Amino acid sequence: MIRKLLLSLFLFFGTVVSVLSQTYGYEWIDFNKTYFKLKVIEDGFYKVSYNELTGVGFPVSSVNPQNIQLWHRGKEVSIEVSGEGDNVFNTNDYLLFYGQKADAALETPLYVKPEYQLNPTFSLYSDTSYYYLTWDDTKKGNRITSAAAVEDGAPLLTDFRYLERAVYFYDYSRGIEPVEYVYKSEFDQGEGWMSSVFGYSPAKPASNSLQQTKSVIGDKVISFETEVIGRNKNQHNVSLKLGTTTSQSYSMSPFFNYGSVKEKFNVINNVLVN
Repeated sequence: MIRKLLLSLFLFFGTVVSVLSQTYGYEWIDFNKTYFKLKVIEDGFYKVSYNELTGVGFPVSSVNPQNIQLWHRGKEVSIEVSGEGDNVFNTNDYLLFYGQKADAALETPLYVKPEYQLNPTFSLYSDTSYYYLTWDDTKKGNRITSAAAVEDGAPLLTDFRYLERAVYFYDYSRGIEPVEYVYKSEFDQGEGWMSSVFGYSPAKPASNSLQQTKSVIGDKVISFETEVIGRNKNQHNVSLKLGTTTSQSYSMSPFFNYGSVKEKFNVINNVLVN
């Protein structure tokens, strides 16, 4: 009887330890602090002024600006705080940080297999990302470091042009059906945002998305990447044509069922339209 009781206690204790050691993603939050939420919908630098902070109730008059912190997805983000050297957030001071819109990184664990996620850069739910502003009276916040200036006499680039465009579509596919009209609660193969269905009839042209590329890139060769996803349980053979008057054609690797194929092609720029 004693041995059975001890064994039961040991198993119960082991279960408790396992549960307590699990993380949930909010461990970074200090519930004794106040956080101010900032919304970001586009990648880029964001400036937050004195008036904007006071307008939402941030206590700029009592907080040492060197202690201000910005958090995103559980990690502290490096920021610039103009004028923080005097330990006072003056009316002409401001915060500067680089913000990024929401991607689908947090959605990867929701798929049956991580490789089934079609586009980790495009969220299934929202393009809005959230940053949290707070302060810590016991330590300084992370700051953007300044890079050393280029030395005099360094060679200058005489011709450099770079343009990157990502085009996403808004037709949602629920992916593979294990049984007809039955889907898993998890995200499955072939599920996500994509273009409308095309088959033997001509697909909606995507050439408009490349307009004005020629004038930026000039006569250089550009790289074009596309991904095609199956929407039924068949073999799929896809040919791709770029251009109107002058064109290039490509044959993509065949694939099956609700799988996908992603390929990259070099495109001669004279097939594009200004």
